[in-house]
Amino acid sequence: MSYHGKYSDSPMYISEQLHSLNPSTEIIWLVKKEIINSLPSYILTKDISKLSAWWYLGSAQVIVDNVYCNKGCTWFADAPLSGLMYKVHKYLFTKSKQHAYTTFHGTPLKKMDRDQVGNDIRGFICPNTTLLLESQYSAKLYNHLTFNNVPIEVLGSPRIEKLNQTDEYKILGIKEKLGVKPETRLILYAPTFRNDGKDTQGKNLYRSGLDQLYSMKIDILIEALQDKFGGDWKFLVRFHQHVEKLVDWEELNKLYPGVLINGNQIEEMNDCLSASDILLTDYSSCMFDYLVLKRPCFLYVPDLERYSNVERGLYFDIKKMPFSSATNFDELLYSIQSFDNIRFLTELDLFKKQLGYTEIIGSTERIVNYILATR
Repeated sequence: MSYHGKYSDSPMYISEQLHSLNPSTEIIWLVKKEIINSLPSYILTKDISKLSAWWYLGSAQVIVDNVYCNKGCTWFADAPLSGLMYKVHKYLFTKSKQHAYTTFHGTPLKKMDRDQVGNDIRGFICPNTTLLLESQYSAKLYNHLTFNNVPIEVLGSPRIEKLNQTDEYKILGIKEKLGVKPETRLILYAPTFRNDGKDTQGKNLYRSGLDQLYSMKIDILIEALQDKFGGDWKFLVRFHQHVEKLVDWEELNKLYPGVLINGNQIEEMNDCLSASDILLTDYSSCMFDYLVLKRPCFLYVPDLERYSNVERGLYFDIKKMPFSSATNFDELLYSIQSFDNIRFLTELDLFKKQLGYTEIIGSTERIVNYILATR
C-alpha cells in the first residue's frame, strides 16, 4: 500500500524490484478503485475501500507500505482505563504472525506524533514491524517517536534512488503528460497541508497553499526566473493529497491563463520533482528528496511563526537550512535574484552529511533482499 490507496512512492519501487528478483512472489496491492486496472499485470489488485481488503491485510505474510502498516501509533490521554486500553491494544496487534515493513514517506522537517504541538501520545504500538529509513537523522528521530519500541534499519530510500536515476528521456515523457514543450522550464510549487482550524469548505485548502499562491505575483515571479536563469518558465503546482480534491483547477486556470500547470494530474511525486528545474515549497519533506538533484530550492513560509509555535513545530531552524527562505513575496523575489549556486551546493553537501544519508545507489535492492531474508 501507498498513501492509503495510491500506487506510488517507495512501496511501488520495492514491488517492482521484488518482482524482478523473485518473480514467483505473489504481490497484492490495495488501491483506490479508479486505478485498479492501471497497475502492472503481475500484480493482483484489490479495492482498498472494500471489506475484503481487510482479509488480505490479515492473511498476507508480509505488508509493505509508507505509513504505519495499519498498526500505527496509539495514544492515550490521562484518562480512566487508559493503561488497560493500552494493554488490550498491544495484545491484539501482537497476535499477528505476519511482518510489516514501512518506509514512511520522507525525511521529517515538521514535528510528528509525540513531538507535535498539542498531542497527548503516551505510547507507540507497532509490533512485528521494521522501519526502513534513509538516514541516521531519521533513525534517531523515529527511535524517539516510537519510544524505542520498533526496530529500525537504515538501508536507504527507493524513491530517492529512483529520483537520482531519472534520465532526460523520462523527463520528456513527463513534460508531454503535463502538456508542456520539452524546452519549457518548470518551477514546482508543492506546499504541505495545514491541520489547524477549518475554512469554508471544511478543510484547510486555503491555508494549505491556496492563500500562499494568491499572495504571489506569478507574472513577476516568472519574469524574475527568466532574468536569473534564462528560458521560458511555467508554474507547476501540486497540492498535498489531503486537499488536492478540493482544488478548483478551472478557476485557477482562469486566474493564471497559460502559466499554471496542474501537478496533481501526475500520480507520482517523483515525476514532478524530476521534471522541475526549481522547487518552491514550505515545510514539505519533498525538499529533502529534491536535494539529491542539486537543483535550486526556495522556501516560501509566510506563516512561519504560526506554524512553528502554534500549529505544528519544526525540527530544524529553517533559517539555518541550505534553502533560502522567505516570509513574504518581496523576500522570495530577492532570494531568486540573489541566488548563488556555488554557495548553495557547498551548503547542500554539508547538510547531507549532517543528516547522515546512507548510500543512495542500491537502496531498493538492499531493502528487497532484507525483506526476503527476514520475512
